[in-house]
Amino acid sequence: MLANKEEQVLEEQEKEVPENENAEEGGGQEQAQNCQCHELLDAERNRYAELEARYLRLAADFDNFRKRTERQHKELVAMANADLMCSLLPVLDNFNHALDSVQDESILKGMQMIYQQLLDVLGAKGLAEIETVGCPFDPNVHEAVAREERAGAEDNIILAEIRKGYLLNGKVLRPAMVKVNSKKEE
Repeated sequence: MLANKEEQVLEEQEKEVPENENAEEGGGQEQAQNCQCHELLDAERNRYAELEARYLRLAADFDNFRKRTERQHKELVAMANADLMCSLLPVLDNFNHALDSVQDESILKGMQMIYQQLLDVLGAKGLAEIETVGCPFDPNVHEAVAREERAGAEDNIILAEIRKGYLLNGKVLRPAMVKVNSKKEE
């Protein structure tokens, strides 16, 4: 039995030696596999960072596109409103002339109410009359069609309004045609 035990111990030692040799080889393989795993992990991290950067660029591009289309839409609506308002200005002028020529008081009152209602609706959309008579002449909003010398009035003060002018959202839609006081130079 003792011989058997010795043989078993020797066999186990022989088995251990190759296992150790395999372990050393396996350790090298583990290191190589570890190295490959780290390389793959680094490559995937780089790919992830690249995809994330591309996603962020696309998200920013889309946001810029959305803002640009909103701005273009607002500009288009503003242009359409300005075009519509320009088309309505002769109607307002004719309405104003009709108010000046009406003789019957009850008809005049009704027309004034309708005219005011129309001005209120257009005013809610940004239309405003340009102030004229008694104001200093401003070439940005007034168009001088006549000059007159009037004693007692300051130079370049508007004396009369020939045709109403209008602003749309603070921008000149149509300049007011006016008569301006002009002192003679001595």
